[in-house]
Amino acid sequence: VLGKKLKLVVYDDRGRQEDAIVSARRLIDSEKVNVIAGANSSGMCIALAPLLEKARVPLVAPFASNPAATVNAKTQKVRPYVFRLCATDPYHGAVMADYLYKKLGIKTAALLHDVGSEYSEGIKEYFTKRFTKLGGKVLGTYGYRAGDVDFRAQLTQAKGTGAKALVMPSLYKEMGLMAKQSSELGWTPVLMGGDGFSMAMYEIAGETMNNSYWTSNMDLDDKNVQQLMKKYEKKYKAKVFEYTSVTMAYDIIRTVADAIKRAGKDEGTAIKDALEKTKNLKLTHFTLTMDPKTHNPLAKPLVVQQFRNGKIHYLETWAASDVR
Repeated sequence: VLGKKLKLVVYDDRGRQEDAIVSARRLIDSEKVNVIAGANSSGMCIALAPLLEKARVPLVAPFASNPAATVNAKTQKVRPYVFRLCATDPYHGAVMADYLYKKLGIKTAALLHDVGSEYSEGIKEYFTKRFTKLGGKVLGTYGYRAGDVDFRAQLTQAKGTGAKALVMPSLYKEMGLMAKQSSELGWTPVLMGGDGFSMAMYEIAGETMNNSYWTSNMDLDDKNVQQLMKKYEKKYKAKVFEYTSVTMAYDIIRTVADAIKRAGKDEGTAIKDALEKTKNLKLTHFTLTMDPKTHNPLAKPLVVQQFRNGKIHYLETWAASDVR
């Protein structure tokens, strides 16, 4: 790009805000990076926003889906140096609610949520709002903390409500354990989860995952995604479990490279300005046009998938302008 090779410098934020801040400071002060890919979560991006703005280094996040990650909730002003490639929590929540209520005819749900996660709390809020508006009833919401491995107490309470669906705005380890433990308790509601899904969940939950539903930023069976998975497996001699993470990482680098090329120089503010003006950029899993007012991808599609017989199956796509 501009006659130079991109250099990738990797730090592990360990999924914690304090580690993300330390890593970002090292990247900016010691490594002198011009742009950052990641962090994954909304909470980490919100914590990093002041540091990024002061240093004038843009960040493109793969899965920071809470609206506050890119738009300050208090001032309603865009965070100038934070961007995302994923769909937002309001949209995920709305699609999950619509699919349960309109497609599957389910009118009652219970929900387990991570009380320390902006992502999980956001999905909880927007799913509840949408599901209730449609006429459904959320019969109970039950909190837990990241790192918990026993959800039987919450699941027993949820089972007692008679809810026909269990909504899980969580990460794959927790969702796998929830699916497994609910089955052990003799409760087999329709399972609905978000983009914390991973094929690795099958190792945890096994057949209890059958007929579960998942919203995702991309379709695994999309030919472009499949081609990328083959390239990954050939290069690293390993099977892809986190196909959404691999694809998002790949597409972030393509987005950054395109912005640097259009900026004409590898300088933070110029890259930030170019990212805001990204239009009709064909990536692996969608075509990106960035909304300069929100730093969200415009009309980002979401897919609904179903897990059956050890595989994830595409069901339907929603375009972001068409929440039905």
